[in-house]
Amino acid sequence: MLFVVNGLLSAVTLVLYLTGHKLALRLVLLQGVILCTWIFVQIIMLRLIHPMHLVMAAAGLLLIFYGMGRSYR
Repeated sequence: MLFVVNGLLSAVTLVLYLTGHKLALRLVLLQGVILCTWIFVQIIMLRLIHPMHLVMAAAGLLLIFYGMGRSYR
C-alpha cells in the first residue's frame, strides 16, 4: 500500500509535472495531502513522534503550498 500510494503515484506525478500536463499541479497538491495524512495516521497509530515524522510532514506541507500556489494563478 505504501509503495502504491507514496511511490507509484509520486512517480506518475513527477512524469506529468515534467511533461507539463494540466493536472500535474493538482496531483502535487494531492501528494502533499496524502503524505500529511499518512504521517498523521502513523503518529496516531504508533503513539510517538519521531523527528523524521516532522521532516516528512514539512515536505507534505510544502507540496500542498506549492500545488495550491501554482495551480491557482
